[in-house]
Amino acid sequence: MNAEIEKYRWNYVEDKKYPCNETKTMIASRLEKVENLPDSFLTREIEQRLWHIIYSINDKAEFEKALKTFAQKHSIDDYSFVEAFRKFPPFKSEYGSFSEKAIKKLLPLMRLGRYWSWENIDESTRSRIQKIITGEYDENIKDRVREMAIKLLNETNFQGLQVWLAQYVVYGRHSEAAIAGKWNSIDDLEKYLSEFKQHSLRNPIVEQIITETLRVVKDIWKQYGSGGKDFFNEIHIELGREMKQTREERERDTKRVTENENTNHRIKALLAELLNDGEVENVRPYSPMQQEILKIYEDGVLNSDIEIDDDIVKISKMAQPSSSELKRYKLWLEQKYRSPYTGQVIPLNKLFTPEYEIEHIIPQSRFFDDSFSNKVICEAAVNKLKDNYIGLGFIKQFHGMIVDCGRGKQVKIFEVNEYEEFVKRHYANNRGKRTKLLMEEVPEKMIERQMNDTRYISKFISGLLSNIVRAESNDDGVNSKNVIPANGRITSQLKQDWGLNDVWNDLILPRFERMNVLTKTTNYTTWNEKYQKYLPSVPMTESKNFQKKRIDHRHHALDALVIACATRDHVNLLNNQSAKSDTKRYDLQSKLRLKEKWVDSEGRERDRFKEFRKPWESFTQDAKKSIGKYCSKLQAKPTRNQ
Repeated sequence: MNAEIEKYRWNYVEDKKYPCNETKTMIASRLEKVENLPDSFLTREIEQRLWHIIYSINDKAEFEKALKTFAQKHSIDDYSFVEAFRKFPPFKSEYGSFSEKAIKKLLPLMRLGRYWSWENIDESTRSRIQKIITGEYDENIKDRVREMAIKLLNETNFQGLQVWLAQYVVYGRHSEAAIAGKWNSIDDLEKYLSEFKQHSLRNPIVEQIITETLRVVKDIWKQYGSGGKDFFNEIHIELGREMKQTREERERDTKRVTENENTNHRIKALLAELLNDGEVENVRPYSPMQQEILKIYEDGVLNSDIEIDDDIVKISKMAQPSSSELKRYKLWLEQKYRSPYTGQVIPLNKLFTPEYEIEHIIPQSRFFDDSFSNKVICEAAVNKLKDNYIGLGFIKQFHGMIVDCGRGKQVKIFEVNEYEEFVKRHYANNRGKRTKLLMEEVPEKMIERQMNDTRYISKFISGLLSNIVRAESNDDGVNSKNVIPANGRITSQLKQDWGLNDVWNDLILPRFERMNVLTKTTNYTTWNEKYQKYLPSVPMTESKNFQKKRIDHRHHALDALVIACATRDHVNLLNNQSAKSDTKRYDLQSKLRLKEKWVDSEGRERDRFKEFRKPWESFTQDAKKSIGKYCSKLQAKPTRNQ
């Protein structure tokens, strides 16, 4: 046997788990705990019945009741059976995304070698395949399908197909969904609503969202389009990205949000402590920019190779450290952080001066990533020199160069080997940032991931809305090309560039001024030097769980306005869908953004792209005027019993 093993090799990634019939294994392992169970009990039929109970019943009490009924029906010990299965882990949300009928049609095309058989392919699919091979006309086989299968020249080619190609062969599109169609009038939409079966999606909240959304669309269609064909030519949509998350992902995000809240509180408290320190320059505790700078600085220290005392680690996880703990933490931070491109220490007392800036490792013009993992702090002069380069690419271009930082200070850009060694050592505990710092170009996988940002949109609702705007040709996917998806990062960027964050501050400022009057303090407003006006503010002791955006419901109108004005070009550019292009989509940059001239280190005049142009000249003023007309409603926090 050992001699035979030597002839073969494991053709998959080492140390990675590959689930093989996970469901049956989980069921069989629990059946072993059931008393006096016959060895032949687990048949194919029993497995499917058990699976259906586990998959379809979410309520704990109903689940245990169904298990007991199942045990009694099959004359097995109900107590040990229920005990064995009552804590069966729920399946991931992706589980069951294909129906049994679809799997039976797709698998025969996906099998390979001795596991594949032409006879196992269902008759209707075999007929479609023959027409695809011979080119025989069939109105149900679209040109798109023939294009996808152009290299499949005979029957034996139809094995080992990828899922998406198997779906095209079987269904004529990349899904089994029957919802892909065209609604030509409001009557088609009303027909769908009238035939919609309650509990068909197994989630009453999702069903409610879908039906309410369709009723709103129906009312708009009726009111403004008289229910006629092709009234809508595009639908812009933004849905919460958590709709596609598994329970584990939601729990992980909740934990991260809590940690971020703790960090925000600690950072504000630390800035307030630094304000009283005469050695630290230019401190503004309520400045969002300075809060972000200090968070990046802290992250750089905590995730470096520096040995950290347990007491310091404890403080770094607190939301509100004591005054003495803050002083100790401040002293610890003062001597630790270094610029990733020069290795020079960034002194805490100079951190908030113009000498240092936040720098995007992967420039936003090349890949839209405004996340914390894509930001470092470096010398302002080095940031200017880096321009549109990615971390390692910048080092390879300018390694060893002496950069004048002003005031008689000069720094030297790392040599390539010095830089790589520094990053690997100082970012050993920060995998995301380390990976980005060692990039020379944006990997294809990252580009593909951003190209697929529609993963944040519920497939079902976007598929339904696609039926309203589907084009007559070349638009047979579940999601129509005329549904324009936007995610939270895109709307946040446009709100900032179009001045709508300032509009929001102006709209809610009277409430905060009123709080000053009621409390006889000035704690609820803060003076902003840059804009020369007062901005809403919340005292540190009251800021936990407070979100300025959600103080009333008018933020929904603001978001809707941004989504409506975000064009396909905005979405394409910000998702960096064309990052593979040699031109880096300067055409869209020029079309959508303001720009200014600047001179690089070699004396060449170049364009620097700035914020996005507004949809029209008076957009910001019009938005403030229109949204200001709405009566705001306080956002009440629901109680446990609501």
